[in-house]
Amino acid sequence: MPAAKLTEWSGYLMADADQAVVDALPLGENGGVVGLVRQGGVPVAGAVVVPEMDSSTAAIRYLNEDGMGFNTDGTSSNGVFILLNPAIAEKFTAQLDGNPIGLVGTAGSAKMAVFALIFNG
Repeated sequence: MPAAKLTEWSGYLMADADQAVVDALPLGENGGVVGLVRQGGVPVAGAVVVPEMDSSTAAIRYLNEDGMGFNTDGTSSNGVFILLNPAIAEKFTAQLDGNPIGLVGTAGSAKMAVFALIFNG
C-alpha cells in the first residue's frame, strides 16, 4: 500500500465523528488493516465486516464509491474496508445479506505497520 494513499485515507478518516477512529490515526504510524471483500476475484458491494467478539473495540469503515471518503454502512463496488484498533488475532467475517463470504479472517495491528485482510468468496 503506497504511503501517499495511507496519508490520503487518514485525512478522510480524521473527519470521523468517532473519537476512537481519530485516535487510531494516522494509518501506518498507529497501525491499521486495509481489507478487501471479493467473490470470484471481483470486489463486492454491500458487504459488511463483522467482528466475532461482541466485546470488540475495532472500528470498521468502508471506502466510498468515489474513493473520497469512508462510511459505516458497507463496501462500495471497490470492496475496500479499513479496520482500526482490532484486538490481537481478532477474528472477523464478511457478510453479504447476512450470509458469510469466504472464511473467517484474523486481524491484528501494530504501530508502524499496515496489515491486509482479504475475504475471498
